[in-house]
Formats: sequence, structure tokens, C-alpha cells
Amino acid sequence: MKPPEFWKQRNSGAGALCLLPLSLGYSFASFFLQKLIKPWRSNTPVICVGNAVVGGAGKTPVALSLGKYLIDHGIRVSYLSRGYGGTKGGPYNIDAFSDNPIMVGDEALLLAKVAPTWISKNKISGIKASLINKPNLILMDDGLQNHSIYKTFSILVVDGYSGFGNGMVFPSGPLREPVTRVLKRVNVVVIIGRDRFGIKGQLLKMDQSVEILNADIVPLPAAMNLKDKPIVAFSGIGCPEKFFLTLDEFGFETIFKKGFPDHHYYSIKELSKLRKQAEKSGAILVTTEKDWVRLPNEQKKGINYIETTLNWKDQDALASILKNLVKLGER
Repeated sequence: MKPPEFWKQRNSGAGALCLLPLSLGYSFASFFLQKLIKPWRSNTPVICVGNAVVGGAGKTPVALSLGKYLIDHGIRVSYLSRGYGGTKGGPYNIDAFSDNPIMVGDEALLLAKVAPTWISKNKISGIKASLINKPNLILMDDGLQNHSIYKTFSILVVDGYSGFGNGMVFPSGPLREPVTRVLKRVNVVVIIGRDRFGIKGQLLKMDQSVEILNADIVPLPAAMNLKDKPIVAFSGIGCPEKFFLTLDEFGFETIFKKGFPDHHYYSIKELSKLRKQAEKSGAILVTTEKDWVRLPNEQKKGINYIETTLNWKDQDALASILKNLVKLGER
């Protein structure tokens, strides 16, 4: 499903106001559960990378970047994911080469290319199962709103393109909970992309002590070889417009763009239309890596994906945080 347009509006529209009673009930219920649940604590430190909104914000790129750094510094990492969009409930250890996204979700497959990855709807069961790999740290992709486990260190990821939408709690808006509440539980905030709405200023007004880092999702050098050709771009991520904007910012000649809902599974008919569009224009088909892993294997030929990485802007602050994480893993 695509998010309603009134979620993106800076001012509350009629649709948001009509749903306000449900939002108040949702917010109260989540607050009550948070107070009621006593979190289970793992002997292995748990690092949570999550967000405050429904949908994507850049959690997985942050988790991938942190995992690679920690592994490079001798820390054994295991990832834990919900396996969103997959049919398996888990706990289940991902095989990056033989598992498919219908079973385990697209994000988990990307994580499994970097480190042992487990999916589990039940976080406690997932953590216990992942200990078989004897990790020094468990990196949890999503789960800030899951209060069943104790997080040793929590990172809030915010998308600079869409921010917090209209600032209202689901279903009136995209927030899973009020931002002021989630800030009390996180150690650092990472803003991904250009801060279009002054998110950093908003956060500092709520909590002057919060540490805020900035990072951009940028194409790897190999992907820049596609700049020489016109492209037809398509994507089914949380906000396809972000992908298209990245292509524009890095000088790709995008002649046609097509967005799909988040975690969309492409039909042969849809891909056939995209191929015809590319052929008609003398262009090549390009998508995100996250979309590419969801394509049927027999349809992947002739479709390129843009491999990306995180470019961290605040190197000194990042180094301090990573140093702390390495220390946690060395205990």
C-alpha cells in the first residue's frame, strides 16, 4: 500500500483529523505496553537501528555500514531482522545464495551478504537462536518499538527527504509513536540525505543533548558506469522518489521513472512494460539493489541495479560512536 497523501502534508488535513481518535488510542496503547512489558536482557550486547515512522527511512543501509565497520575491526556480528515481507516466522538463519525474498524478505538477504543473519518475528527467540554464531554484537535492523528486549545501544534513523511527515501518529500520520518519546530511548540520531525540513533543529528543540549525525546514500564507483546511457528507472521502496532524486543528483540521464509500493513483487506483465519502455527509448533498465533481489530470477537479465553505500559526513562523531560499539563487542 502507498501512504496517503495527507501523511506528507506539513499541516493536518481533514483525513488526518478524522483519524485522530484512532491515533490517540494507538499512541496510548503503545505507551501502556511499553510500561507494562519487562524487557529481556541478552548477555550479548544488542545494537538497535530503527526509525519512528511507518515504512523505510534508511535503517538497512545504516545497519550494513555499521556491520562492515565492526567486522573490519575484528568484531563478530550477527544481524537480526523481522524478515518483513517474507513468509517465514523464524527463527531462521538466512542463506544469502539459496533463500528467496518471498520466504525471508528483501532486507534480510542484503544483510546476509555481510554477516550471519537471522529472521524472527519473536525478537527474544531470534536473539537466542543467533547466539549459535557466537557473535560479539547483535545488530538489530528495526525494533525500536519492540519493548520485549533490552537494547544496549539504539540508533534512530530519519529520512531527510520526508522527515516525520505531518508529525502525527498512525493512522493520522506516519509516526509509530511521538518523536519526543522515542528520543528518550535512543543514543544517537542519523539523518539520511539532505535535511529538507530542518529536522535537526526540530530534534534539538525536543532534546538539546541528542547527538545527531548526517549521512548520504551514494552510488558506488562501479554504478557510475551507467551514467553514459539513458535509463528507465523503477523502484518499490518506502519512497521511490528518493531513489530517483539520487539518480538526478549524480547526473544519471533518467528519461522515465516508475514508482511502486514498498516491498513490491513485480509481475512479468509489469516488467514487460518497463522493458518495452526502455527499448522504445534506447535506454537501459535500472533499479535499486533491494528491488533487484525481489525480481524473479528469470527476469533479472538485462536489468541493472545501483549498488550504494553510506557517505558519513560527521567523521569525528562517527568515529567516537564506532569506538564505543567496538568496546561493547570486545567485552
